[in-house]
Amino acid sequence: MTAESQLSETQKPHEGNPMVAIPVMEHSTVPVRPAMRFLRVGGSLLGGIFFGLAMGAAVLLFVATRFLGYEILTVQTGSMKPTLDPGDVVIIRPTSASDIKEQDIILFDSGKDRVPVVHRVVAIRRFVTNLNDAETGELVRTDTRVEYITKGDAMLEADQAPAAAAAVHGKVWFTVPRIGRATELPLQGALLLFAGLIGVAWVSYEVYRRTGKTRAPGGGQG
Repeated sequence: MTAESQLSETQKPHEGNPMVAIPVMEHSTVPVRPAMRFLRVGGSLLGGIFFGLAMGAAVLLFVATRFLGYEILTVQTGSMKPTLDPGDVVIIRPTSASDIKEQDIILFDSGKDRVPVVHRVVAIRRFVTNLNDAETGELVRTDTRVEYITKGDAMLEADQAPAAAAAVHGKVWFTVPRIGRATELPLQGALLLFAGLIGVAWVSYEVYRRTGKTRAPGGGQG
């Protein structure tokens, strides 16, 4: 008996319909260790948190500077060392004259050229003027004029001219050390760029995590 005669009728090829060998591949799954699963989930979670924080900070800072009167500037000189160094970025919060106290660090316009200066308040002068009615002598109004004596922490003497209340923008609310000279971008743009980079890194990691899993090799019909 030949090898061909050992095939059953259903196994023999029919005329015009040659037998086609279809390989069958066994699919195998690689078990994911709990530690690896934890690292993947943790990495995804941390990426999302950092992205959310960066985006939130960027949006908050944009709204604060555009609509709430906050200002951002870079310290240019060493007159406030060691408190503020050249290159530090300070965020100025708008503040009323009544809220400014001695030892506060304020931003004000100095001189006729209105040069922005960040110095410390070392004394406050208040000048009270009473306006009386010329006929009755009764008090009509009381005007109070406030001046701030300022000084740089690194300077030996106070500034020559006091800062008028109308020239004060606000006081230092937050300081970011040493980033002012790292980039020419405004801080809002830098934060948005930072948030975007974190977002791209996070999305790339998620795509890699989802598509980089071990896949079983597939077969085709021949």
